[in-house]
Amino acid sequence: MRLRIINKLKYNYSYLAVIGFAILYLLFLSNNPTSDSFSYAYSSVHGEELLRPHHLLYCWICRVIYSLFAFTNIEPITIFQIFNAVMASATLLVLRRIIKRVNRDERFIFSAIVFCGSCFGFMRFATDNEAYILPLFFSLLAVYYLQTFLQENNILRLLKMSL
Repeated sequence: MRLRIINKLKYNYSYLAVIGFAILYLLFLSNNPTSDSFSYAYSSVHGEELLRPHHLLYCWICRVIYSLFAFTNIEPITIFQIFNAVMASATLLVLRRIIKRVNRDERFIFSAIVFCGSCFGFMRFATDNEAYILPLFFSLLAVYYLQTFLQENNILRLLKMSL
């Protein structure tokens, strides 16, 4: 079993980059949140202005996340930062799957993940309570399902992409 895991990582070491970035994002959450971050946190905690036109569903989803973890003694803004870090890692996983369908060279996939995961803008939004990681995740997920639909001609992928 252990040898199987080592062999799988040997040929898919780009997963290590995703795991590394997940740990990095979670360890270095922003200690200097922006005023927008506080505004989104306030809206999510108190249930006010949940459907903002420029960030349509972010505060509503954070409200759901907060209701799931409100029993902890963690500051609400920290809960939302952790949520963004997890979603940023999931975004990198979806990006890995998209790239893997186009180019199977593991060095290229690893390099692309390191390049995208270490960009300042991506890291900034992955570690702060900002609304930009979530739409990026869903956009890349739609691209992935479109890509699989075009390659496999599976109508279920088209329905997932539309959702």
